[in-house]
Amino acid sequence: MDKSSWQRLGVKVLAYYLLLIFGMVGLLYFFPILEPYLPVGGLDRFSDTPSFDEVVSTYRDTTDDDKVFRGVYRMMEAVLMSVAIGLTLLIMVPITWVYRASQVGANAKKQDKTVLETLLVLPVIITSIVLIIQNSVALAFGLAGIVAGVQYRNRLAFSVDAAYLFVAIAIGLASGIEAVGIGMITGLWFCLTLVVVKIFGLSEDFPA
Repeated sequence: MDKSSWQRLGVKVLAYYLLLIFGMVGLLYFFPILEPYLPVGGLDRFSDTPSFDEVVSTYRDTTDDDKVFRGVYRMMEAVLMSVAIGLTLLIMVPITWVYRASQVGANAKKQDKTVLETLLVLPVIITSIVLIIQNSVALAFGLAGIVAGVQYRNRLAFSVDAAYLFVAIAIGLASGIEAVGIGMITGLWFCLTLVVVKIFGLSEDFPA
């Protein structure tokens, strides 16, 4: 891709993330009652702001005689997970755009289509795992034991592919701790950094 194509891609990525960020801000501004049910504010766990679990448990206590509504609100954890995973996928979309653009003109033998699939699947898995584990040390050690038994023998063709996987992990972790805003900003700056590198030719071969 030439510089003009990368510039257009950069504008597209910036517009996408700004729309996503301001859409989330607008949703919280006009419907503040939704805040406990959205994966936002994960870093404020030590503040006085009520967490999702506290809101749900409070509702359970106040509706002890109504089994129907108690049953519905017991499924709110699944709703929260679905929202977090959905937002994670939305955050990863521009990253896949940048990755596909970076593969244009690359050696066909070194192109690995599974990396693109991994960029979408990996953060979803991590988001789910972190939401499940939360503050349970026992579950964390159990997960470590399971992961230790899984062996990965695939080698990445390009070193930069590792950066894509790391950002997928970071976004998954951010969504998992209910701090999806951090995931959005991470994805935005990751994509813009790579676009700027391509526009200014910072990754081109050194002159002889």
